[in-house]
Amino acid sequence: MMEELAERLLKQPPTTVVDLVMTAKGLKTGSEILRKQRDEELESLIEAMGLVHEWKDGLYLDAISKEDLAKQGSDSVSRGRWFGIPECCIKNYQGKNKEELRKRLSLEEVKMLEQGESVPDEFYLGSMGYIPCSLRCQPTLERGIKARAVLEGIDPRLWTKFRNFHIRRRLAEYGGEIKWWREAK
Repeated sequence: MMEELAERLLKQPPTTVVDLVMTAKGLKTGSEILRKQRDEELESLIEAMGLVHEWKDGLYLDAISKEDLAKQGSDSVSRGRWFGIPECCIKNYQGKNKEELRKRLSLEEVKMLEQGESVPDEFYLGSMGYIPCSLRCQPTLERGIKARAVLEGIDPRLWTKFRNFHIRRRLAEYGGEIKWWREAK
């Protein structure tokens, strides 16, 4: 059963896998998965993982129960909680400009690198889908550590696929921001 689930998950985009696994294991109440059209394989996979779903305007909403689907809300605080985002990160996000928050994180990362530190890969996994309050946010790191353990528990290839696709690409994007920061120095 686990092997079959792993093979089905490996055929999905890494972000979809993380959303489904984190929801199924209670690391978040629900998730949104974008699709241009309905996807029978994805619907079957969602159900096989014990989740419920709703198709709505080009995206799947999935959660553990119908009651959890209803908790999504429309304001940023209730949506943040639904996605399992730590309270410190939800609070930090309120009323702020996304680009300014991203720049601040990029500068924080550069300073860490200059001091010989680095951001654990699990942190990037934990912060998938939101802007963390800091690169030292402990709840975000803990969320990522738990998610990695779940991915590896199903099949270690799931973590490797996410890491190679999502984290390595993100580091390349940061490279441009680091160049920008050095030019502005």
